[in-house]
Amino acid sequence: MMSFAARRIVVVKLGGSVLTSSAAYRPAAQFLAKRIHGSPEEQIVAVVSAQEGLTDTQERVARDIQREPNAATLDLLGWVGPRVQGSLDIDGHID
Repeated sequence: MMSFAARRIVVVKLGGSVLTSSAAYRPAAQFLAKRIHGSPEEQIVAVVSAQEGLTDTQERVARDIQREPNAATLDLLGWVGPRVQGSLDIDGHID
C-alpha cells in the first residue's frame, strides 16, 4: 500500500446538478466509495455543496427577512460561492 504522503490528491465536488433530491445522496456516496476503493493511489477529497435549489431557497428566505441582506449574510448562506466557482460533476466534467 502507498504511504499517505505519496498519494495523489483528487478533489471531487458534488453539487446541485448531482444532488437533485434526497434519493441522489446514496448513488453519490456509492460513487465516492467505489472511487476511493478502486484508486488506492489517490487521496480523495469530497466537497459536497447544497442540494439543487437549496441555496436559492435560502436566498429567498433571507430576502423575505431583509430586502437587501449584506454580503456577509449571503456568504454564510452559501449563496455567493456556488455561483462564482465552477463545479465538478460526478462524471468529472467541469460545468
